[in-house]
Amino acid sequence: GVFSLLQSIEYTDGIYYPVGGFTRIADELKKACLDLGVNVVYDAPVSEIKVDPDTKHASGVVFERDGKTESANGDVVVANPD
Repeated sequence: GVFSLLQSIEYTDGIYYPVGGFTRIADELKKACLDLGVNVVYDAPVSEIKVDPDTKHASGVVFERDGKTESANGDVVVANPD
């Protein structure tokens, strides 16, 4: 994900480096999400991205955490499979 930001910035604005590094962008994005009540889950392998059969849009995920299968639904699903 960060590499796509780098390419976009270089292409549109020339070569710049964010103060604090690209990790700072991810940290601030996470902070903004948490402030809005977003549930952020780490180190939990996703076995399925659930898709609403009517709208064909992602509607949630199924993942493993602490040896248990869990699921979470949401209006938006953000995935970074690379």
